[in-house]
Amino acid sequence: MKVGVVGGGRIAATSHLPVLAANPRCEIDLVEPDIERRSSLERLFRLRRSVGSLDEAETWNWDAILVMVPHEQMFEVALDCLKFKLPILLEKPPGMTLNETKELHHRAIGLGVRVMVGFQRRFNPILKTGLEQLREHTRIRSLTIEQRLPSIRLLQAGGVPESELVNILPTQFIHHIDYVRFLMGKPAEISAFVGGSRAMPDLYAAQMVFEDGSTAQIHYSLLSADRSFRMSIIGEETALVEKSANNGREVLFEFGGEVKVLSIRVPQGQPYRPFLDGFVAQDNHFLDCVADQRDWEMPASNLGDAIATMELLELIGHRQLGGLSKW
Repeated sequence: MKVGVVGGGRIAATSHLPVLAANPRCEIDLVEPDIERRSSLERLFRLRRSVGSLDEAETWNWDAILVMVPHEQMFEVALDCLKFKLPILLEKPPGMTLNETKELHHRAIGLGVRVMVGFQRRFNPILKTGLEQLREHTRIRSLTIEQRLPSIRLLQAGGVPESELVNILPTQFIHHIDYVRFLMGKPAEISAFVGGSRAMPDLYAAQMVFEDGSTAQIHYSLLSADRSFRMSIIGEETALVEKSANNGREVLFEFGGEVKVLSIRVPQGQPYRPFLDGFVAQDNHFLDCVADQRDWEMPASNLGDAIATMELLELIGHRQLGGLSKW
């Protein structure tokens, strides 16, 4: 299978390209304007060939395209990729705004192009296992997500570009909003708070109430000294808790007062890499669907589904800085 990868930045190098390179059926071409980065990735992942622009690759016969350019470029580059009329996997967000996402969806339908949107947390095999166990016993009553990021330290280390921190809603917060939507459905009521300055908001909080009375809370802060994450999914008798701090990670499942650590099987001789697990399952699902010429299946997202996530983001974004907004 010949796969065109458009964009060779951090997410491509640390997440998607390792998955594709480990798949024996994939032959990988890269489109990346930075010559040094392109050369480095060619050597590291034994790429078939690479060029600096999509125009140079117009005559290459790909079977599928993965797009993972900087967020602010995603909409325009994705539009350019539609002309190939091939299955596409887009990193999130598919557009920086709701209108961009709608336009992309409209164009894709008109051209008959199938587009999958990369919300890889949905595919995390440990969380999938825990959710299956939880749902065997009860429905979800509440979901709480807390994430703290050291913004200054991340900027200094080059781990996250400043443009992502300024536009944190569609670039980072979107992960949590999408996961809430995926698990809980459409909320009946939303309250949101945003703190910081207009130039650099540094605190986002949202509470959602659903028609069945269940709730979800998200707290996202850029003021922490360390990077940490905690997600709690609570049922009437069960709980699934994911915790991580820096490189450590733990997923716990509790039922009837008994707590156990969840784990997944890793093929013999391969290391378990927590950051990659969702990308492995997601990207291989995309490749399987392309090979079998079938549509994506749950938990995969498409552009129509991504529009619903962007609608929630836009609601939260239309708030008064430093004040509480409610819908």
